[in-house]
Amino acid sequence: MGVIANFLAEDYRRHRDGCAVAAALAGELASYRDGWKIHESMLQLWLQATKNSERDKLALRPIDRPTDPIFEEMVAKLGLLGPELVEQIALVYGQIRGYRVSLEILSKQHADMNDHEFSSRAQGAQLLLTMAVKNGAPLIDNLRQRAHLMWKFRPFSKAAHVLHTTSG
Repeated sequence: MGVIANFLAEDYRRHRDGCAVAAALAGELASYRDGWKIHESMLQLWLQATKNSERDKLALRPIDRPTDPIFEEMVAKLGLLGPELVEQIALVYGQIRGYRVSLEILSKQHADMNDHEFSSRAQGAQLLLTMAVKNGAPLIDNLRQRAHLMWKFRPFSKAAHVLHTTSG
């Protein structure tokens, strides 16, 4: 009976940890949501200034690439969320990272770029931001659903399979 209790406890612990990982990532991504609107406006301003040959009037300061502290801390536990969510998470964080790399290049190397290159890079950054927002909104919802998922013993889980084969 103790073996059964151990398997149930481990299954519950993994479920609880998965809920915590999902909630943490949903919170981190949701915290970026308002900033996305600000960044979209900033990119529009940069593109318009470039189009009007007024890029020299922009006050572009070097921007160091931000990090995602919760994602970086939780990456080893992503498997608790299942393959579909992990795929969505990798996609969105990859798009966010791509946007940040683009923004870092624009902010630090703008003086070495002609208007065409600057505009092209800003449009690329804008596209990455748009994709991250588009894919991030449903991911936040999916993570919140996973965070609130009720635990139930899954008879076809790996733990249950081991339990069945060792108790018979």
